[in-house]
Amino acid sequence: MTPTLVYGYNEGGTTTHEIGHGLGLWHVWQGGCNRNTDLVQDTNPQETNSRGCPTNPVPDSCGDGLPDNIHNHMDYSDDACRYEFTIGQSERADMVVAAWHPGYLDSEIQEAILEADPMAWAELLTFQTQYQTEKLPAFQEALEAMEME
Repeated sequence: MTPTLVYGYNEGGTTTHEIGHGLGLWHVWQGGCNRNTDLVQDTNPQETNSRGCPTNPVPDSCGDGLPDNIHNHMDYSDDACRYEFTIGQSERADMVVAAWHPGYLDSEIQEAILEADPMAWAELLTFQTQYQTEKLPAFQEALEAMEME
């Protein structure tokens, strides 16, 4: 099978976008024009995903005077148009890595976290256990119900 290159999405941006999901980031338009529905404070609300590279002018899909996130890796604009994560997205990714993938952190960073908060890993284990026993089963039940429809 020969891979198909899709114009506008053939420069590696899709990989960056998907890695963003793996680090806990959501699409910037995830909740439409509602504020902070991607769980990040500093991304502008956006009604829907972008296509191409609409820069003249940059769309304001929510009509709130704030430009859409066309340069953000978590949008769908063309690869050449996307080149940034926000500071808030970076902080969220850092929290997800520390909470769910501490093995990604080198030993000096793990030691610094433990020194700053000796209970950090214990709190993390409590959170993970709660997620696995409460949130994950409900999510799996919802998926199974959708499959039956």
